[in-house]
Amino acid sequence: MFVTETLSLFSLLAAAVLLVWIAAGDARALTIKNRDVALLLLAALAFLGFAQPGDLLARVLMAAVLFAVTFLFWLKGALGAGDVKLFGAVGLLIPTGAAMGFALALAGIAVGLVALVRLGASRGGLAGLAARGRVPFGVPIAGATLAVLPFNL
Repeated sequence: MFVTETLSLFSLLAAAVLLVWIAAGDARALTIKNRDVALLLLAALAFLGFAQPGDLLARVLMAAVLFAVTFLFWLKGALGAGDVKLFGAVGLLIPTGAAMGFALALAGIAVGLVALVRLGASRGGLAGLAARGRVPFGVPIAGATLAVLPFNL
């Protein structure tokens, strides 16, 4: 039992580190690398190796729905492909009981980030992002996931 709990916790810790890495990279370069999402997916799958079958099915469904919905946003040009892949991976890390918390955290962080980018246009701090009309949505996706990650314990 101790080994299982330790490996599960290690998988979540690895996912948390990867989420911070992905958010920082997206904020810096407006790019989410496939390699980083693949590593996050591996950490999520390692964590799910210790999940109950019912929980596993619910999380796979959550990941599939998040991926499908955000794929439609990508088709419209509202999200980047990296954001869509990231949503699919983080869907595996969101406990079903924390889905609403994830949605609220995502909305709050995204609105705050958009406001910061718009303010940056006049203050110079985020002028590059504002000038291009781009928002690094990997930041709120990662932040919202980090907010609900402790509910896995």
